[in-house]
Amino acid sequence: MGCARRDAWNLHAARIGYPLRLIQARWMMGSSSRSIACLCVILILSNTSPSYAGITSRYVRKLAASEDLPEDNPHVKAPEGYNAPQQVHIHQGDYEGTAVIVSWVTQDEPGDGKVLYGQAQENYTTFVIGEAYSYSFYNYTSGFIHHAKISGLQFDTKYFYTIGSGNVSREFWFITPPESKLDTPYTFGVIGDLGQTFDSLSTLEHYMNSSGQSVLFVGDLSYADTYPVHNNIRWDTWSRLVEPSAAFQPWILTAGNHELDFLPEFVSNLALHHYLHVVYLLQCEKKVMLVPLGTSGFTI
Repeated sequence: MGCARRDAWNLHAARIGYPLRLIQARWMMGSSSRSIACLCVILILSNTSPSYAGITSRYVRKLAASEDLPEDNPHVKAPEGYNAPQQVHIHQGDYEGTAVIVSWVTQDEPGDGKVLYGQAQENYTTFVIGEAYSYSFYNYTSGFIHHAKISGLQFDTKYFYTIGSGNVSREFWFITPPESKLDTPYTFGVIGDLGQTFDSLSTLEHYMNSSGQSVLFVGDLSYADTYPVHNNIRWDTWSRLVEPSAAFQPWILTAGNHELDFLPEFVSNLALHHYLHVVYLLQCEKKVMLVPLGTSGFTI
């Protein structure tokens, strides 16, 4: 949202999610970021080209206020077991669709950082080992955040993967996108301002019952900044909330104003703290420098 003030729109609409829209677009991802830009233009103009895309759901979110899910709610509670993997989510790992980045958090220790995967359930033929790190924000220290990239995948193929070991290991799956051609259909779910309220849960469950193959998230994710000192525990609960979808299909995330996490009186003169550490680093696959936020805005 363009305004950080929590007016009636922010309180009643932004935090409970925009009306869910599914857009079917022709899959024209090429070997450069220019192709991604073309895809975005197609999505924006989808309603003007009935032969290519259209709204596939008339679902509209109610405007009544909704309470945040408490931290002990089963949908946001951490899984049981020592060092059990949590907050699992995947991103597309290249422009072609033949790579996936698997991310997760272990709370107690880094562990081996290994992802086993294969085309048959419980029959893993290959593994990759990722990197792990943590970050601090005021009085919060994250768990160990893992990122592991799986490359050389086949198009339009279902893969199973598992992370963790022993009785806390967890298995998931994903389907790679079809090969990039001019006339290949692909269905995206477009979500924004999700938050982590009871209505957020309803929005998420509604999407998961749809035909969406990937999520384009247009900003304002967790609303952790609405808590005192931007309680980053609420980033953990949000990531566990979306795991039932994000662990099985790519979520492509962009930052909104609620991702700023600008709190110079308690932390430092830096912005986008959690987003740069966890989301931006992952999707761009490069190291970035946190730059002080001045009167002219922030840069990366």
